Amino acid sequence: MKKIFLSFFICLFAVATSFSQQSACGNIIGADNCADAPNPSICEIHGLSGNTAGYSAGPADSFLNGFCGPGTGTQNSIWIGFTAAAPEVELLFDISNCASGTGIQAAIMETDCTSYATTLSCIGAVPFGVTGSFMLQTSMLIVGNPYYIMLDGYAGDVCDFTIEV
Repeated sequence: MKKIFLSFFICLFAVATSFSQQSACGNIIGADNCADAPNPSICEIHGLSGNTAGYSAGPADSFLNGFCGPGTGTQNSIWIGFTAAAPEVELLFDISNCASGTGIQAAIMETDCTSYATTLSCIGAVPFGVTGSFMLQTSMLIVGNPYYIMLDGYAGDVCDFTIEV
């Protein structure tokens, strides 16, 4: 009986470990436009890495001038959608290899991708040279609803990033 019990927990641990490795993504691709952004669960964003190279201003950029205070228009925005799993979320962004050193600005938004009036949390330009980190957090999410992370290389800066949930 003890062997069966022990075997059950070893099997359960193996399944749980396998599941967590499959959902620890890093392969989600952002989009130039909000409406084109994939909408995975928030846990799938943990470990996502990329950079701001190759993205351009999308149609929302005209709405986003001043999205996080004066001087925070967008130039090379990346949109990453997610579905809220809890009312609160904390996202840690590790930034490195910034080409011009002006950094990244970011926001968590609730939007239908046609109007951009609701910014739940934002960090304006984070001028930290070529490396640094910052946290975005909000406690106003509705479980199951879609939300969007918008990352932008401030003044067109190209930086590498990694997101931890």
